[in-house]
Amino acid sequence: GHHWCYDSRERVPLIVRWPANFPAPPDYRAGTVSDRLVSLLDLTATTLSFAGVKKPAAMQSESFLGPDAGAPRRYAFSARDRCDDVPQRIRSVRSTRYRYIHNFMPETSFSHLSRYKEVNYSVMPLLRQLHAEGKLTPVQAVLMAPRLPDEELYDLENDPFEIHNLAASADPEHQRVRAEMSAALDQWIESSNDQGRTPEPADVLRQWTESSHD
Repeated sequence: GHHWCYDSRERVPLIVRWPANFPAPPDYRAGTVSDRLVSLLDLTATTLSFAGVKKPAAMQSESFLGPDAGAPRRYAFSARDRCDDVPQRIRSVRSTRYRYIHNFMPETSFSHLSRYKEVNYSVMPLLRQLHAEGKLTPVQAVLMAPRLPDEELYDLENDPFEIHNLAASADPEHQRVRAEMSAALDQWIESSNDQGRTPEPADVLRQWTESSHD
């Protein structure tokens, strides 16, 4: 999941331990677990709130604990762009149940050659070897597909390992969710002034390609 917009990369532990010598916010409950959707961006607004500082109006961060906490997020957004010498643009939106992914460069597959990964991630050469020998299971072989899907949709409640892509499902409910989350992602791209819409200069990519191949 590293470098990709799946839960295995993006879902990380968040533990809040309040100091004993300071009054805790009324909504802080020690020893409890919250299923509230939180973005890593939200740490900034939340800690500013603890310090009595209002967040700047244009800040995307939202407070999730304390007096300035609002309603829980409906969505959390994430992105991936170029990694080393591999150009890419992926945007994702996560709800409490579903994850939607838009692959803007689907021709750059999971198995696309990356010199860094080829040397430092021993699983990549192994995957290539097992794929050539026909020893991968159907689920594993998806990682070696020459192209990513244009869109991906996963029901994380029933498919926590994101194996079954529902983006092309005939189920009307899946299509409703796909359309709704796709629209939310498009809106976020506009509101955040997503810089990934502008391709990097060729000289930048050439520099990384040359350094990666040394």
